[in-house]
This record gives sequence, structure tokens and C-alpha cells, in this order.
Amino acid sequence: MHSLPYPLVPLISASLGVSTLTLIFVLVALINAGVNPILWIFPASYALTVPYYAIMLITAYFEFRGSSRLLSIYSIVSAFVCALLWTSCSVCLLTITIMEGKEDTEVGGLRKDTWLLIVPCVSCPVPASLMWIIAEVMRRERKKILYALKWRPVAPQSSQTWSVSLSSVNRI
Repeated sequence: MHSLPYPLVPLISASLGVSTLTLIFVLVALINAGVNPILWIFPASYALTVPYYAIMLITAYFEFRGSSRLLSIYSIVSAFVCALLWTSCSVCLLTITIMEGKEDTEVGGLRKDTWLLIVPCVSCPVPASLMWIIAEVMRRERKKILYALKWRPVAPQSSQTWSVSLSSVNRI
């Protein structure tokens, strides 16, 4: 686990915990309350996010710090896709909660079904924002590693310590 940059492991743990709780509340609302079926986007997002985290943690266990496999462009793009999925989940849940609440206030008060939606509506932006933070931390870490690799010596040291390649010099 030492190969991941420091904030990633706590962020992944927090995101997994909050997204699991949100999923449980949404499933209770789907099964008991019979709300809008578009909320089935939550189990789909969770089913895509958990394997992503598992692959990240398993790869981090076997790779060394600064590995190109750990912070590859594919893993960073996947993190941004998962963040986009969780953001769309937040928007869908907020929209459905507002629509359900609007119908309930016209009738005379909030039903139990609406309260089942309010709890995940409050907790859903947390895994979305954590996923955006994870993706951005990974992008910055990759950028830092690539910058460090740019300045690493390519050839072994010889008696000549400095050399200039004229083909790489920009001409005005």
C-alpha cells in the first residue's frame, strides 16, 4: 500500500464507505417506496466503482511508488469516468427528491418515501466529490512523476558530464 500517494488510501476508504451507505439507502427507497426506476443508476455506478478501487488497491500492493501501471492514463481516465457517474447519480437523485417532495407538499406533507430519498440525497455528493478529488490527485501525481522522469539521466555516466544535442536546440 505504500506505492499510492498519501491522500489516496484514506480518500478511497472514505469514498467506499459513504458510497456503500448511499447505495443501501437508495436500495431501501427503491424496494420499499417504489420510487422512480432511474435510481437504478446507483447500483450500476457502485458496480463499476468497486472493481476500479479493488484493481487500484491490488495494483498498488504489487507495484512500487511511481509505477507507470499504477498511475496510467487509463486508470486516471477511469477515475474521471467514475467521478462523472457519481455526479450524474447525485443530479438524478436530487431531481427525483425535488419532484417527490413537490408532489408530497401539494398533498399535505412529506411521506415516509420522501424521507427515504432525502438521506441519500444529502450523502450522495460526498462520494462524487471524493471521486473527483481522487482523480485530480492521481492526475497531479502522474504529472509529477512524468516531470521527474524527464530529468532522469538516460545513459550511464561517462567521463563527459555534460553534452548538448544540437538537434534538440530550438532555432530562432
